Amino acid sequence: MTGPGYEVDVDDLTGHAARLDALADEVSAAVADVDAAQLSEGAYGRFGAPLAGTLNAMQDAGRQSMTNLWDGLTLAAAEVRDAAAEYADTEEDNRERVEESGAGMDD
Repeated sequence: MTGPGYEVDVDDLTGHAARLDALADEVSAAVADVDAAQLSEGAYGRFGAPLAGTLNAMQDAGRQSMTNLWDGLTLAAAEVRDAAAEYADTEEDNRERVEESGAGMDD
């Protein structure tokens, strides 16, 4: 699709959205790994309990950061897909208008 000074390849946009989805899947898997690695209070023994709590707090902060990243990636993928669909719909509407404007005309 062309316009004033730019060209949009809907397939490239759709492919980019798929790559963002794949990254989001990787982040989601990492979050699941974080969830599986939580330490119990007794992981370091009676005297190491504060250490386990501190490590879990740091791990929770990292998990929240990865969850925020996942949210951003999935939102970006959805918006890129929506933009691709809008470009495709606009292109189709324009094609139909051009065909209709020439209907009934002899070559």
